[in-house]
Amino acid sequence: MELFKIRPLLPDAEIDDPRADLKKAVTIEQYKAGEKAVFFPDGFNWQYLPYREIKAVVRARSLDSTDRWLVKYAVEKPSIRLLFRDSFKILIMERDRNADTLASLLKEYREEAAAEES
Repeated sequence: MELFKIRPLLPDAEIDDPRADLKKAVTIEQYKAGEKAVFFPDGFNWQYLPYREIKAVVRARSLDSTDRWLVKYAVEKPSIRLLFRDSFKILIMERDRNADTLASLLKEYREEAAAEES
């Protein structure tokens, strides 16, 4: 039995050997950029989105908020929006520099994946 599972964000968008890609991936904060896909944590598991599915990588700012019993706050943080099919995924980061680095890396990998498909 596997302790940590690696699942595609889109059920019909799988890559060959996601475990090997995750092992070789570059880690920036809690996200990982592999050669074939971007990985993000999902509890104790990982989800991934192949670069061939990404339509655009947009650098943005997003509100990170909580509404708990004693503490309510909202903080604006750097983020990256991954647009794919008819949806999007927001990757909230802690530092602007890390968000810039990850965004440029994802754009580069997305362009390489698009060139390979052509």
